Amino acid sequence: MTSEIDPYSLTELESCRIYKRSDDIIVYEIKPDKPIILSDVKLHLAAFLEIQKGKCTPLIVYADHLKRLGPEEKAFMNATIAQFATKLAIMTTNPLPTFIYRIAFYLTPPPVPSQIFRSEKEAIEWLKK
Repeated sequence: MTSEIDPYSLTELESCRIYKRSDDIIVYEIKPDKPIILSDVKLHLAAFLEIQKGKCTPLIVYADHLKRLGPEEKAFMNATIAQFATKLAIMTTNPLPTFIYRIAFYLTPPPVPSQIFRSEKEAIEWLKK
């Protein structure tokens, strides 16, 4: 299930690709083999805020390539996500990250409604509700 990319919203960074779809869902694609550190997360936040221009819309994160996220990065993301996102869908096809995200969400619930999905179609449907 795809939607057109708003070409004016596309941001390519060393560790990720961020853009807004034509249905207003923000997409956060983690690139392979690029560990994400706090300085990256701050750059990502700046990109999200620039793309959103003061609006908040749903966010889908393609997290199969995310290797590790430290406590500082998690805390920063939790503290800032509500500035640009209304909901969070984490997409992963690997069962181990799914298990890890479920534990992380249980221990530190994100400040916006959040779910983990293995199906992009289900994730998009949930984000649009």
